[in-house]
Amino acid sequence: MLNQYKEKMIAIVFLVFITAVGGKAIYNEYQYIKYNVNTFHYIDLIEDDSGIQSQFFQNFPKRKQLVDLNAKIRCVLGQREMRGMLKLKNGHLIAPQEKLSDTYIHQQAKRVIRYSNYCKSQGKKFVFVQPILKIDEYNKQLPAGTYDYSNENIDRFLTYLKQNGVEVMDIRSCMRSDGLDMYDYTYKTDHHWTIGAALYTSIQIEQWVGEATGVTAEPEVSSMASYQPITYPNWHLGLYGQQTGQYFAGTDDFTYYEPTFYVSFMNINGTASSFYEGAVNRTQYSAADYSSRSTYDNALYLPSGTATTSKPMSIYVLSDSYAFPLPAYLKLAYSECNYGFCPEGFRESDITKWNPDVVVLMPFYTSTFSDKIEYYPEGEENK
Repeated sequence: MLNQYKEKMIAIVFLVFITAVGGKAIYNEYQYIKYNVNTFHYIDLIEDDSGIQSQFFQNFPKRKQLVDLNAKIRCVLGQREMRGMLKLKNGHLIAPQEKLSDTYIHQQAKRVIRYSNYCKSQGKKFVFVQPILKIDEYNKQLPAGTYDYSNENIDRFLTYLKQNGVEVMDIRSCMRSDGLDMYDYTYKTDHHWTIGAALYTSIQIEQWVGEATGVTAEPEVSSMASYQPITYPNWHLGLYGQQTGQYFAGTDDFTYYEPTFYVSFMNINGTASSFYEGAVNRTQYSAADYSSRSTYDNALYLPSGTATTSKPMSIYVLSDSYAFPLPAYLKLAYSECNYGFCPEGFRESDITKWNPDVVVLMPFYTSTFSDKIEYYPEGEENK
């Protein structure tokens, strides 16, 4: 009889607890919808967050702490999967990719082929730059029983581009040729590569542009040795870390690179600014914020004005958030650098608008295989 009484009391306490936190979650959701009051921290990878279940979870009380507790338990138990993320043997997080059909890959590649052909028809040099991925195809670091087909899918995609006359620069191959470890150039907790990888890629692009156009960047601009790293330890919790909390894979150091050579950006009003003044978002480095995944996105600006080291050349970069730091370094090499956001589509009108000498298309994996990105001929783009 006493045991039954205890069981009833436990059940009542449990129901009261669930009712209380559930009510608080509903209240938080109401605050978020009506007043846009954000009561949560870690961000979820939810394509459509309009569902009741996802909104309820987003506003669940102490959700951040519960995610962190979940992560700690999984680490103690040796589990490597959490909320769609897989932790590699070296501690890096990935979102495993399924194998895509050749039909689908060719369908996605055709818009790139069309865009390349259009640019070349307008007298522009065009190159498709393939960034490194979150996993090295020759050193996958996959735990037993897991998979990832991202590299295999990209390999077939690039092969089809080359077969159809598209100039391709594969940064994975460049890094292998230079004996670099790709995992040193990706964050553990983010889908992005590091700013060091963006700098390295800008140098590869500059070398390609020199060969394609005869306009060669200054030697110090195109040398990794000409840049000094500025590092903030344990500073960054990326998109995948937002999914799993700060304990499942830890946090990342964050590094950007400043030129060691003299350079200033001359503006049309006659004023000059240094790289630090013109390109570095100084407020981004005032304090670490694990509730924000935008550290990478906001790290560097595209400087205004013309660098004293630049050559007369106009370059247009069509990419996504992967390339946000890239124009800051390309602007050191060329007098004009403009940026287009790939998820808004492949627009012929951008080529007319910017009239670049060189067009660089560099999408991240999810943009490469996104059904939402469309090709817009001149005059037919979305208004």
